[in-house]
Amino acid sequence: MRPACRPARAIRLTAAAWLCHALVLVTATPAFADPVAARSIEQIEERLRVFVDAQTRDFPGRIEVRFGPTQARLPAGQCDEVEPFVPPGARLWGRANIGLRCASGTSRWSAYVPIDIRVHMNALVASRQIVAGQPIEPNDHQVREVDITREPNGVLIDPSMADSKVAARTILPGTVLRSDMLRERPAVAVGDAVKIVYVGSGFNIATTGKALASATLGQAIRVQVESGRIVSGTTRDGRVVEVR
Repeated sequence: MRPACRPARAIRLTAAAWLCHALVLVTATPAFADPVAARSIEQIEERLRVFVDAQTRDFPGRIEVRFGPTQARLPAGQCDEVEPFVPPGARLWGRANIGLRCASGTSRWSAYVPIDIRVHMNALVASRQIVAGQPIEPNDHQVREVDITREPNGVLIDPSMADSKVAARTILPGTVLRSDMLRERPAVAVGDAVKIVYVGSGFNIATTGKALASATLGQAIRVQVESGRIVSGTTRDGRVVEVR
């Protein structure tokens, strides 16, 4: 008798459907000589699902998990107990492999099932082209749900992460913003008129000058005073350079 084919499970495990299709095509007896009975495949897949759910419970955002065909990966040899595991050095993130091993049976084996774990969460996406050196403004980006497993590290997930930043390079519309694409907005830009404050023991003298470079708040900078002499100091709020 041909088995009744049931639809794939809601968690997108396709192995049961694959196995059912294979059994319909193969009419010889026995139907297959794999280590686990056909009735156990769904049990193995359910154990895989529970295991991955536990491993990804603390992941941020919306999790989507897809498994490759389980039955095709299992070696020959009777197995009474199959358990999942994370291979050494592996990370359940994006495209990876998850391990299955026979913990009890006539033969001991390990197998690996392809897995695709996608983590969808809100992130900043460029709403228009941002030119290198341009200050980042609120209307330069918008929040969209993206799969962060397909992006390099450093994805910006909060608009405040782009505050007081400028583009480190030209960013095209639709690009997911990352920390390495931005840099701190200069507190002083090259050519800016600055206030130079000389600070010492018991005295404080102020004069004016011109910045010879750009620098963020707290960075060292060289400035030229009105007499033409060049001094070095530290940038402070309000285009102030403190010299000690």
